[in-house]
Amino acid sequence: MKLNLDPRERTGLALGALAITLVIALLAYIPAGPYRQFEESRRELEQCKRDLAMMHLMKEDEEDRLRRQERIMERLATRPSNFDIFSYINNKLREADLTGRAQLENYRTRRATARQPMVQLRLQGVTLKELIDFLHKVYSGDDLVVMYKLDRLQPAHNNRGLDCELTLVTVKA
Repeated sequence: MKLNLDPRERTGLALGALAITLVIALLAYIPAGPYRQFEESRRELEQCKRDLAMMHLMKEDEEDRLRRQERIMERLATRPSNFDIFSYINNKLREADLTGRAQLENYRTRRATARQPMVQLRLQGVTLKELIDFLHKVYSGDDLVVMYKLDRLQPAHNNRGLDCELTLVTVKA
């Protein structure tokens, strides 16, 4: 079948074919270019939302740390200015009835400063319950005394209880 088309119709048909070709090319270009950029920006937005949530968590953690630091500073402010860790531990040993089995001495490391007084305590022949009760007495007060390190915890030489060597520390206001 042969169509007889005048030049005007042929021009219209050619322009229509050209328009259809351009529409098909445009439909092929959109997913390849702008749509890809849209997907990439959507992924970046999701990543930014996750980063923002992480920053909020980090901010909350930092605020919590600062609140705890403020509480510690308040406790230091209420502690007597003449607080002495050696006397404090000695009193706690008396309360726990461990003075006869304890050796207490001031302790200083190379890195320690005068703002961080330490004592070293050696306990001999104590039961685990006595040791735990003593540590509870030390930690129960608001005097900010903590165990810096536990150097040795082993059975006593006479197999009656434990021998223990620990270092206790505090900070000065």
